[in-house]
Amino acid sequence: MIASLDEEAQIDLRQNKNFNAYKGAIYENIVGDMLVKQGYDLFYYKNEKSTVEMDFFIRDAASLVPVEV
Repeated sequence: MIASLDEEAQIDLRQNKNFNAYKGAIYENIVGDMLVKQGYDLFYYKNEKSTVEMDFFIRDAASLVPVEV
């Protein structure tokens, strides 16, 4: 999962053991990977002002489920 981070973040994480700064991104990648492997198409939302953000939306024929990690 560290490989999904940019190079600067990878170096910081490995050298400084700064897990707390990156754990949100790592957990989001884990959950996203699990959902994709279950066959879901994932959707993401962030408004123009970046005041509202939702990590994933899972959609089927009858519903739209927001998933915040």
